[in-house]
Amino acid sequence: MNCKNCGGLTAPDASGSVLRCRFCESVYFLGAGEGPDGLVLTGPDIELDCPRGCGSLSGGHIDGQPVAGCPACRGVIASAMAFGMIVTNRRKRWSGPEPIPMPLDAESLHRAAACPGCGYRMETHPYYGPGNCVIDSCGHCKLVWLDAGEVAIIERAPGRR
Repeated sequence: MNCKNCGGLTAPDASGSVLRCRFCESVYFLGAGEGPDGLVLTGPDIELDCPRGCGSLSGGHIDGQPVAGCPACRGVIASAMAFGMIVTNRRKRWSGPEPIPMPLDAESLHRAAACPGCGYRMETHPYYGPGNCVIDSCGHCKLVWLDAGEVAIIERAPGRR
């Protein structure tokens, strides 16, 4: 599929549920519903802005854990505690195939994102558990930002369940 924004080529990410444009990084979700991460937006908009510049975040949950999500890019912000619970529970329940991990995108380590909670710059780093993805975290607010599909990458990664 060609990108509707720039006409460039899109490719599925490791979760298989999202297409990303290789040129402008637009995101297209395959199918309807919650998306690859199980994000359910319940609204209303809250007073936090998307670190990717999309606008206001909306209240929601993943597997009953409270999170905020971006209706545009489907990124998720969660407390470190909620993130830990989501990862633990999702990895325990996953019984599907374990995809071959894709190499980490080194370019994504150079992005800059302001924390929606305090405005300080978030730390951009590889997730240090199973799954090759880059996450953003704020040591000050104890918040974790995950781009669309990253919860699914962590959930399905090979390794101990």
